[in-house]
Amino acid sequence: QGINYWVSYEERGTAGDSRLIETIIYFGGAGSKKVEKIYVGYRMVDGEYQAKYRIDYTYSGDNLTETRKYDVSTGQDIMVEKSVYAGEGEDNRIQETFFYTKDDQTNPFMRVKYNYDAENRLRSAVTYAKRTDGSEYTASITTFAGEKGKELADYTQTFDKEGNTLTTTIYYYKGGKRASDGYYRDPKERSVTYWGDPFAHEGDLDENGDGIKD
Repeated sequence: QGINYWVSYEERGTAGDSRLIETIIYFGGAGSKKVEKIYVGYRMVDGEYQAKYRIDYTYSGDNLTETRKYDVSTGQDIMVEKSVYAGEGEDNRIQETFFYTKDDQTNPFMRVKYNYDAENRLRSAVTYAKRTDGSEYTASITTFAGEKGKELADYTQTFDKEGNTLTTTIYYYKGGKRASDGYYRDPKERSVTYWGDPFAHEGDLDENGDGIKD
């Protein structure tokens, strides 16, 4: 198994349970080791640090097909998320994530659909929420840029139930670069949120050419 702690370099040899981030359980032999489950969300319970969540991994051969995240804090497995994967080898990628409540473990109240281009590069993550009548609407869309496996989130737009744009958040990476120009390992430096749609369209003034309306 693997255990990760939150420590500084000076504390690396003295990590205690209070710094515990996750515990990873593996299975399989040398060269074919896979993640079986991960425990996360450690907090103090009755004098000891216990994980609040467990994530179970399911495979078909070497390819990941599903993960399920459970709230285990009550002694029962209560599913909060389920993610579905597809593809083989390097093309094995997440397709959809479903979110559940404690009272309804069958029908998700929200889902995220991941969309890829012809080269299997992530281009958007669309969040669908539900109206009171059970029908779905697009609650948000995050757009990505970058090569396969190195994508960065470029911006996120949120919407109301009628499809109107509520907010747009643009992300900037090291050096003030947008996702299309950033390096995938660069940290996110800042984000700027606008009301509505700030992007310059035909007829809009954009003197500095940054794509944002003046």
